[in-house]
Amino acid sequence: MSYNFKHYAIITGSRSGSTHLCDLINSTNRLGRPDEYFNSDMRPYYEAHVFPQTKQSYIDKITWFTKKDNFVVGVKLNHINHIYSAYEEGYLDKVGYWIWLRRSDKILQAISRYRAWTTGAWDWTLNKSEFPATLEYSSDKIKNALASIIEEEKWMELFLRDKKVMEIYYESDIVNTADQTIHAMLEFMDVPTNDLPPLVSAQKVMRDEINLAWKERFENETKGMILWRN
Repeated sequence: MSYNFKHYAIITGSRSGSTHLCDLINSTNRLGRPDEYFNSDMRPYYEAHVFPQTKQSYIDKITWFTKKDNFVVGVKLNHINHIYSAYEEGYLDKVGYWIWLRRSDKILQAISRYRAWTTGAWDWTLNKSEFPATLEYSSDKIKNALASIIEEEKWMELFLRDKKVMEIYYESDIVNTADQTIHAMLEFMDVPTNDLPPLVSAQKVMRDEINLAWKERFENETKGMILWRN
């Protein structure tokens, strides 16, 4: 018996709001269960605790145990290394739809990335009182994080050339208009949109007073500098 699986991938960088997006997607029960299955740091966890101990290939496990009843399967690729891993496994040939998630405010993304890199705290479902200790402001480290975002987006733009892509931005499409964006994603992949359940996510927005104060300081210190081109 043959099955008509429909594979898609969310391609993005870290601190882009992708975990929040995946939570919203999961709540539709129509777009699979996208996650970082090709993250080499997390793969041992998936193999030991998420997928059954069978002789199926890793790709088959992703396909069969994260699909929904409509045979839609999604993965999240939020690092260039994850894309290479998916390529080496032969998974990219299966992907027919690409969701390119970015942030409009790259300075806030860079600040969030610097904080996460340094503290090792990536899951911001925590309450504010549980956030890691405040870091020292560093213009150079924020510039480095910003440069990494710019370079990876240039690479992703080239990679996605000639692919079927839906581009979305965290601020305008997820924070402000999540319902419409998820609806558009379903239509993009030819998935029925009728009778959708309420969208839910456990994620909190890590845009606290530290981020905003650092952004203002960074912008004041870098006035007149060309940091990136849209």
